[in-house]
Amino acid sequence: MLHQAILRYKHCDRVLFACTGGVARRCRSVLAARVCQMASMTMNIHGPGADKLRAEGCSSACSRDTPRVEPAELTEYMKALPAWHLNADKTMITRTFTARNFMAAIRFFNKLAEVAEAEGHHPDIHLRNFREVEINLSTHAVGGLTLPDFAMAAKLDALDIEYSPKWAKQEAERLAATVTGQGEDGDGTSVKVEASAP
Repeated sequence: MLHQAILRYKHCDRVLFACTGGVARRCRSVLAARVCQMASMTMNIHGPGADKLRAEGCSSACSRDTPRVEPAELTEYMKALPAWHLNADKTMITRTFTARNFMAAIRFFNKLAEVAEAEGHHPDIHLRNFREVEINLSTHAVGGLTLPDFAMAAKLDALDIEYSPKWAKQEAERLAATVTGQGEDGDGTSVKVEASAP
């Protein structure tokens, strides 16, 4: 008797027909491994207000006269950027991720460089262990966070990135748990996480 086993992987349903339960379990794990090897996962992450931040842009190079973001506004901006983290002294936001491979990380850096140069606002970027990416945004001229930092973060979130499939799955689960936790407070927070294989 045939059993239908459905493997849910990155928001795509793969349907697998196999024989009995034991064989179906083995087939699911083999298929999952093949999907991991073949698929180059991308994930677009948007919180409420991200579109507005992207529209703001960075306008021009920041100076000592660029106003800092008020502490009361930080919470709202961070809701728009669920993949970013605010440091302890609230002077910098950071995002980390694992790219699919070294060249995927370099392709992201090239895309980031184009956006940063066009906007005249340049983040600090780091590559560790050949594919672990870290992006730090802070306005050096004022020693803290300004609106252009959040606008740049929103623009970078809109870039297609070839993530490690394992990392993308864990991040999607983490974001879903974070949003669920926030939703219990009734603040209406929603995060759009889309994953697709190019």
